[in-house]
Amino acid sequence: MSMNYEPNYGYGVHVPSETLIKNSQSDDFDLEEFVYDLSGVLLDGDTYDQVHNARLWHVDKQHELTEAKWTELVGCVLPFQVEPLIFGNTNRTYDDVIASLHAEYGQYLVDGFDFHKHFVKFEVVEFC
Repeated sequence: MSMNYEPNYGYGVHVPSETLIKNSQSDDFDLEEFVYDLSGVLLDGDTYDQVHNARLWHVDKQHELTEAKWTELVGCVLPFQVEPLIFGNTNRTYDDVIASLHAEYGQYLVDGFDFHKHFVKFEVVEFC
């Protein structure tokens, strides 16, 4: 029996709870549909009996990575549509990257959402 897998990796914003998403309280809101409409990645979805291998790292202003605890691997990640160059020789600052995340996803997340706190590098492999 062969197993299919889909790797997802890059940088994005971690949304640990659907309560952080605008309109999530409406009767017709569906987290899985929301995530897939934005080309995001569910961290704890198992609708189709998928097994996930997920890792997240919080990214700080010094570009240091701190691996998230397994208890934080819930919700979803909304990725940059184009992976940003934030390390190495680039003219973009950390704050520029956060501003790009806010511009891309601010309309979907609650007012006051902390993009600095939820900026992550992620690797998620879905096996099905």
